Amino acid sequence: MEKRLFRRGADELARSLRPRRFSEMWGNESAMKLITNIMSKPVPQRTLLFTGDNGSGKTTLARIVR
Repeated sequence: MEKRLFRRGADELARSLRPRRFSEMWGNESAMKLITNIMSKPVPQRTLLFTGDNGSGKTTLARIVR
């Protein structure tokens, strides 16, 4: 039971520290440049598929783009 409580606290902390803007992102410059180029076009892509290893920033980038 204590382990689950600790894990929940760690997840909440990670979510609260997650970047909310492109300017807050770091370490994933190639993906950010690609996405900003896509979003700057007059008709942006309707679908983006994020793939990669655990901890590579897929969810963070998806939340920022959303």
